Amino acid sequence: SLATLDCLLSLAEVAGQPGYVKPTFMDDIGVEVEQGRHPMVEQLLLDTYVPNDIKLSSDETRALLITGPNMGGKSSYVRSVALIAIMAQIGSYVPAESARLGLLDAVFTRMGAFDNMMKGESTFMVELSETSDILKQATPRSLVILDELGRGTSTHDGVAIAQAVLDYVVRDLKSLTLFITHYQSLSTMAEKFAGELKNVHMRFTESGEESEDVTFLYQVGEGVAHRSYGLNVAKLANVPRTVLEVAAIKSKEMEEEVGRKRLESLARMLSGLSQKEATQGDVLEQLVAGIEQLNHYVVLGLPHPTRVASLTVQDIKLAYRRALLSHHPDKSVASQETPRPNAHNHVDGPKHTVDDITIAYRTLSDPSLRADYDRDLRLQSLSAVQPDTRERTFHSGLETVDLDELNFDEAKSVWTRGCRCGQEQGFVVIKEELEKEAEFGELVTGCRGCSLWLRVLFQAEAEDMKDTRANDVKADMRHAVSRVADTIRSKILSVKAFEQEPAIPMLGMVFAAWVIAPAIAGALGAIVFTDCKYAVLKRKNPVRAGLIIIPVFFAVTTGVLTKVIVWKGAPSLKLDNWGTGQILGCIRGVAGGSALLCTLFFVPFLHRKLVMDDRQLK
Repeated sequence: SLATLDCLLSLAEVAGQPGYVKPTFMDDIGVEVEQGRHPMVEQLLLDTYVPNDIKLSSDETRALLITGPNMGGKSSYVRSVALIAIMAQIGSYVPAESARLGLLDAVFTRMGAFDNMMKGESTFMVELSETSDILKQATPRSLVILDELGRGTSTHDGVAIAQAVLDYVVRDLKSLTLFITHYQSLSTMAEKFAGELKNVHMRFTESGEESEDVTFLYQVGEGVAHRSYGLNVAKLANVPRTVLEVAAIKSKEMEEEVGRKRLESLARMLSGLSQKEATQGDVLEQLVAGIEQLNHYVVLGLPHPTRVASLTVQDIKLAYRRALLSHHPDKSVASQETPRPNAHNHVDGPKHTVDDITIAYRTLSDPSLRADYDRDLRLQSLSAVQPDTRERTFHSGLETVDLDELNFDEAKSVWTRGCRCGQEQGFVVIKEELEKEAEFGELVTGCRGCSLWLRVLFQAEAEDMKDTRANDVKADMRHAVSRVADTIRSKILSVKAFEQEPAIPMLGMVFAAWVIAPAIAGALGAIVFTDCKYAVLKRKNPVRAGLIIIPVFFAVTTGVLTKVIVWKGAPSLKLDNWGTGQILGCIRGVAGGSALLCTLFFVPFLHRKLVMDDRQLK
């Protein structure tokens, strides 16, 4: 009884502290904490503590892969989650703004590094033994926390074990998981388990000439941290400066060595593919993935991202600054005059000009330009597999041909070509696909019966395509009408057309988009018919007056609508001169036809009415 009373008094004292809330429980499996804190660390840091949110759910994101620099707050973050879960289930208030949790059957942790001398177990053996116990006992209602699994062995074995364990936990156990690692290659698993596994990192900022000074923000953000900044931790630990300088040189040499080995591997793969057929898609994908890391990305010293979110604008800016500093002419001269320690073992990497670095930064920092560049880079990678396909039979799975080398079916407006797999029409290219890729002048299409690819060049045939498109009246009209419809839908009948006007509230935007625009068009039509009616009736010759006045008013209406549609819609749709001309021609054609129809039906009606009135007067 005394122990129970002591426990209740302790829980009551905790509940009375500021910043603690009563947790709520839900039937679903999950952990949702807003502004959670570590109860012990915040007592030491007081006002400087940075709280963080977390949301894990069996129906949505079940696992977080956490990366970040050393001493960035990763372990404290996962410990705070574990403590909040345990405190909530023993009936205690928790340090957070709000906390909703499902009932957990266990909290499993694998943290730290130590051996067991009494049992003769090494650090790595203890690490694997504890991990094995977790994998045997965890359930979907368990919270599993693994901190830097695989660090007790070699890098290759550690990555393999960490990846296998994470795959098993997410795929089979389906437990709520917090997985800390310094192996950035594991971040690609987020694509494999989309929606279940999410990449997050502890945020930080860099400063100094070569970003050697790191400031920890202790905030959790989305994406992957591409470096661990171990040298920065060594600097904070007051390691002698001479040791740090040598470590920095060795670190750079190892990075360059890894890059050289990657290029050598790609070269060997290219050589192998040129000697035998590469019918396996995975080999070609490996080659493409390696070549994609060159060009602008290697100029800035950036890895080619597997996801768009994994490479932020801040990462590109920092890489741009480092590239300018490392390739500055003054620094290059100074490095040649003053050799560094172990300079005889150092192999200089490729030198890039300031223009190369600037162009790379401008391309990668703009999302649209970067998307186009990644697409072109992939096409270049595919074509690089076999550059001389015009001279001999291709062996790389990709052949480059001109459009006029394909068989053209005028009835269906398609180009076809047979494939060596036996398909008579294995490669099929339709006109719509060519029009979409007209800006690039090339199209890559796959065989319908095998894994071979065909790269079609048609830039030289652009003028012929325009002539063909001009001769095909029906297809031309359909294309023009579709572009007009897209323009109207994008800029007249859409709320987005009025986003530049902040004074209009949401209700007014909807009213303006769906009511005012059609009302203006109807009002213009009513004015035209009303003015035409009175103008014709006042004339002695109504037929002649109608033939003159009605087209004039319709020309005015056409001009107004043309300006609204093209001026507002063309920039949004990124229309070229050809597309804009099609829209203008379609609008004017419809307006002219309407004017002609109104003249044919409206003017004779007025004429008959005047004749009847004249007869009645007589």
